[in-house]
Amino acid sequence: MLLSSISITICVLYIYCRNYIFTQAQNQNKPGLDAYIILALLFISLAVLLTTVFFGVSEEKRRDFSLKDTQKEILFRAEHDFLTKLPNRHSARVLLSKLISAKKEFAVLLLDIDGFKNFNDFYTHACGDAILRTISNRLSNLMIEPEIFASRFGGDEFLIIWKAGNLSEDSAFIGRIKSVFETPVLFEKKSFTVNSSIGITNSTPEITSADDIISNADIALFEAKKQGNSTCLFYNEDMKKTKQDSNDIKRLLEDACENDGFDVLYQPQINVQSGEIYGYEALVRLKNTDLSPSVFIPIAEECGLISKIDRTVTRKVIEQLAIWREHGVALKRVSINYSYAQISDEDYPSYIRELLEQYRVDSSLIGIEITESLFIKNKSQAKEVFDEFASIGVTLSLDDFGTGYSSLSYLTYLPVETVKIDKSLIDNYLSGKNDSFIKNIAHLIHSLDMKLTVEGVEYHWQFEKLKGFNCDYIQGYFFSKPITADEVETWSVTSTK
Repeated sequence: MLLSSISITICVLYIYCRNYIFTQAQNQNKPGLDAYIILALLFISLAVLLTTVFFGVSEEKRRDFSLKDTQKEILFRAEHDFLTKLPNRHSARVLLSKLISAKKEFAVLLLDIDGFKNFNDFYTHACGDAILRTISNRLSNLMIEPEIFASRFGGDEFLIIWKAGNLSEDSAFIGRIKSVFETPVLFEKKSFTVNSSIGITNSTPEITSADDIISNADIALFEAKKQGNSTCLFYNEDMKKTKQDSNDIKRLLEDACENDGFDVLYQPQINVQSGEIYGYEALVRLKNTDLSPSVFIPIAEECGLISKIDRTVTRKVIEQLAIWREHGVALKRVSINYSYAQISDEDYPSYIRELLEQYRVDSSLIGIEITESLFIKNKSQAKEVFDEFASIGVTLSLDDFGTGYSSLSYLTYLPVETVKIDKSLIDNYLSGKNDSFIKNIAHLIHSLDMKLTVEGVEYHWQFEKLKGFNCDYIQGYFFSKPITADEVETWSVTSTK
């Protein structure tokens, strides 16, 4: 519209100017000043017209290009993960659906970074993000091959699709995926070893949806993580029942957390030399079930319920100490197990302090049993938590010594008073020629000015040997199974001297 108006104006001015000058020429007169003004206006109008046309076309092109760039950006963001720039969960599902519809043979690998939460908790989220980007870049480099598709599936999970057929356990491609984690990740001049568990499943004619094959890969990954870091497992049908059982237990635990579904039993710990009760270990049980803690505790750790359970046990124990005091029972120290997964509960030491003040229970009556794996995995933060426990006045015991890393160096500076060796060491080393191993452990622990507790003692001959090795405390079925709080009030131990 603007262009047309300017064109008409220029034409009118041009005709007027031409006629005027022509008339003046016929009259043999020179053109007046107004003629020159009109000519100037004519040329100005021409310049405006040309400028408008040029910039109008350029702006239109720029708007067109900008719109296309915006559309591309929106499409990219819809199909890719913002942090890692890998294809996202949606893109993976779309590709899986296409492969299934086309009846192609392929394989899905679902991998998860082992202990990723620790990187975030102990080295900041920036460290976690750097690890995700580095691993993503390495996976992205594999995608130059058309048969490989890699995506960030969510959190620290990555979904890989091998489009060239099914995989077997000896497939070279699996080794290539594992090699992604062989080189440490660098962040702020620090080197981090990153491991991954992998669940693998192959396509089958029975699989008709992306959800089905993703579910199978997830089940395989779940089983792989249960077996430990860097495990790689193929899906099989037996795993599905195991995962269903795990989900059932998870729902049971959730209900127990909300509806007072836990009991606490107390297993006596005996002073070897005097035969008297030294203290108790608090052991959690699910009400109205026969599920062993060895079954439901790992699931509680996996699904993030362990902190709630441990807080429940802690509250029940401190409440019970107050009740025993009111009933005139001689109070003994009660040890509470502290899970490696609980270390993210930063307020737990403060929670203990508040309960001790609320029930007026002396802090020396509470012991915290930690495992050496907790310290190895979370060295810096674990030391801070241990020091905080010590500042409250609760005692620390190192549980399951000898079943994990067994690094002795940290025993010299951790605020640990007692070291407990596991039943498996007693079963394997106390008999025959191997018993010197247990004797040497006892000597070592005593040389560090610590006490030694031995659990899993079931026979008199075991007790006699351990007494001869100068072990300090013993617990096990030889003396007593775990008992209820009411039984503690009436339970007595026959002297073993």
